[in-house]
Amino acid sequence: RMDAKQRLVGSISRSVSSLGSAETGTSVAKSTETYYKNHIDKSLKENKQLKQKLQQLEKENRSLKKSLYELTIKYDYMCQQRTPLPFDIDDLDFDSIDEADTSKDSKEEEMEPVEEDVNRTRLKDSSFSTASGGSIGLLTSSGSEYKFTKGWVSPNSNRESKSNVDSITRVATTLGAWNVVNSFKAGSGAIYAIKGSPCRRYLASGGFDKTIRVWDLDAVVPSELRSDSTSSDRNTSSTSSNGSINPIWSNGEEHRLNIVDFSWSSDSTHLLSGGYDSQIKLWNVPTGKAVQSITVKGFVQSIMFHPQDDSLFYVGTTHKQLIIYDKRSPNNAHTFDNPSIINSVHVYRSGLVISGDSWGMLKLWDQRTGNVLFSSNNQNSQANHRPISHVHATSGTRPEEEGLYLGVNCYDNVLRVYDGESLKSLGNSVPPNSGLGTTFSPSGNHRSLQIFRSFTGHKNSNWPIKSSFYEGKNCHMRFPEDNDDKGPSRMEDVFLIASGSADNNVYIYDCHSGNSQILEGHKGHVFSAHFIPGSPLLTTCSSDSTIKLWSPSRNQ
Repeated sequence: RMDAKQRLVGSISRSVSSLGSAETGTSVAKSTETYYKNHIDKSLKENKQLKQKLQQLEKENRSLKKSLYELTIKYDYMCQQRTPLPFDIDDLDFDSIDEADTSKDSKEEEMEPVEEDVNRTRLKDSSFSTASGGSIGLLTSSGSEYKFTKGWVSPNSNRESKSNVDSITRVATTLGAWNVVNSFKAGSGAIYAIKGSPCRRYLASGGFDKTIRVWDLDAVVPSELRSDSTSSDRNTSSTSSNGSINPIWSNGEEHRLNIVDFSWSSDSTHLLSGGYDSQIKLWNVPTGKAVQSITVKGFVQSIMFHPQDDSLFYVGTTHKQLIIYDKRSPNNAHTFDNPSIINSVHVYRSGLVISGDSWGMLKLWDQRTGNVLFSSNNQNSQANHRPISHVHATSGTRPEEEGLYLGVNCYDNVLRVYDGESLKSLGNSVPPNSGLGTTFSPSGNHRSLQIFRSFTGHKNSNWPIKSSFYEGKNCHMRFPEDNDDKGPSRMEDVFLIASGSADNNVYIYDCHSGNSQILEGHKGHVFSAHFIPGSPLLTTCSSDSTIKLWSPSRNQ
C-alpha cells in the first residue's frame, strides 16, 4: 500500500509541475508578443516623425529656391537699370523693383539721351507703316502665340544718320518682315548652344540638361524653305502623336554638366561638343555615338574645327589656355597660356586663331609658335576690361573675302563689327619668329582695330550671348560710299548680323545701313542667334528650353 501511495503522490506532483511549466511558457510568450508590439509601435511613431521632418525640410527648400529666384530677378533688373555704384545695402529698394514691370519702359526712356529718344523707335502695331503710306504686315506662324514686332535703332557709327522717315523706309526694304516658321521644345532646361551643319541638313543643340540633340532640318523647316542640298532618303527627325518634334538622335550620358559649344566638321559627318564637365566629345553623326573623349583643365568655353583640316580643333578654357588638339594623337596637344579666361576662339582657313577673353582683349595667335601677333582692347580703353562673350568672322561669299569682318559680343552691351582685313594681312605678313607679344600685359602696348559698325539695344551684360553673320550671295562686303538711300531690297544682297539678348528678344542688324529689327517670341534669355550656313534661315535658342526658326517673308 505504501508503494502504491508513493507512486500516486509522485504522479500528482509531476502533473502539477507540468501544469506550472505550461503556464510559465504561456506567460513568456505573452510577454514577448507585448515587447515586439511595443517596439513596432515605437518604430512607426519614429517613422512618422521623420516623415514630418522631411516634409518640413522640403518646404523650407522650396522657400529658399523661391527666394533665390526672386533675388536673381531683382539683381538682374538692377544690373540693367542702374549705373554701377559702390555697393550699399541701404540703397536696395525692393518695393520699386517689384513694380518694375509697369514702369520699365518709361524708365528706359528717361535714362536714354535726348538724341536717342528722337532716333529710336519700337513699333508694336500689327502692321508696319512706311514713308509712302503703305504697310507691311507682321507675319506669324498660323495659330501660334508667338509674335514679333518690327523696330529699328539708328546706327552707332561715324557715318551721318539719315532722317527718321528715311531710316524707317530702309528697315522695311532691307530687313523686311521676319516670322517664326517653327518653334519646339528642345530639352528640360536652358539651351546654351545651337549650331547648323555646313551641309544644311542638321542642327545640333545642347544646354543645361547635359543632353546633345541632333535635329533634321527637313523635319523642322517647311518644305518651301528647305535647302536643295537636303536629301529625303535618310533617317529624319520624327513627330510624336502629341505634335512635338523628336531629334534624329540624342545622348545625355556622355556629358556630366551643361553643354556650351559645338563645332561641325567640314563634311558634316563629325560633331565636337564641349561642356562645363571639362570634357570634349567627338561624335559620329550618322551613328550618334561618341568616338573620342578628351579631358581638359577648367571648363570648356569655346571649341572649333580647323576649316581646312578636320583632324585639328581648337579649345578655349577657363584655365586660361588656348589648346590645339589633333584627334589622331590627342595626347600631344599644343597649349598656349593666356593671362585671362579665353571665352571664345575663331580659326581662319590659314590657321591663324583669333580669341576673345575675360579681360576684353582680342588676340591674334600664330599656332606655329604660340606668339600673340596682335592684341587689342575691345573697348579701346585700358581701364575698361569687360569680358568678351563671342568672337566670329565672316566666311565670305568668295574665298578671298573670308574674315573681312569680325563680330564681337561683349558684356558692355555693344555688338562691334570690326574691319578684319588689316588683321588678316598682319597675321599673314608677320614671320613666325618675330616675337610680337608672346605674353600680353595689361599695361603693355597694344593696337586698336578699326570699327566698321557698333550696335546697341540688345542686352549682353553677364550672359554668354552669341551672334552670327548672314552674307547674301550677291552682297558687296564693302560698304559702298554712295549707297542708295533704300539700300538693297533682296536677301541675296544684304549683309546682316543677328544676336541673342538677355531681354528675351532677338536682334537683327543690317551691317550696310546700320538699322536693326527686334524679333519677339522667346520667354527667356536668348543665348544664341545662328544663321544656318549659306542660308537666311535664323535659329535661336533660349533659357525657355525652346528653339525657334525664323525666316524672312517669302516675297524677299
